[in-house]
Amino acid sequence: MKKKISILVLCHALFTLVQVFLISKISFIGKIGIALMYKEYKFLRSFPKTYFLLFGVQLLVVGILTYTHRKQPRKNHLIACAVIFALAVLGLWYTYNDFVHNYSHRLLKERFHLGFYLFWLGMMASCIFFAILPGQKAVALVEAPYNETVPSPPSATFPRSDKPDIK
Repeated sequence: MKKKISILVLCHALFTLVQVFLISKISFIGKIGIALMYKEYKFLRSFPKTYFLLFGVQLLVVGILTYTHRKQPRKNHLIACAVIFALAVLGLWYTYNDFVHNYSHRLLKERFHLGFYLFWLGMMASCIFFAILPGQKAVALVEAPYNETVPSPPSATFPRSDKPDIK
């Protein structure tokens, strides 16, 4: 399972590289708008900052899903996958709606939009990956044959004395 998750993280690293490349293809008017008016989005102009932010979010999602896969019952894990998938669908819908209906965001051009759409699709892919990943195998208890006696484990308690404790 560790190998599969490592491959997923490597795919996310490469996929995030494509996302950030597309986001960096912001239109000239978009660059001016970020420089002059929308300073809170200034990190989008920096390739490394954008990469580490998007990749960090993807790693957070993979970490949460890995934890639920290993430590939670299968039902709870599938609920976590469904909740994160639903949040990603809502994020994709909100991003699309914002880019279509907000004039200043429409000016950023399609490549910029596509980078963010791919971000949400990557999150959905992680959820699907973990939902179809088989559950952890339970450790089987080995039974001793009938003719052999199994020694009991050493006791962690101290031997009792014959005298009762007097307080």
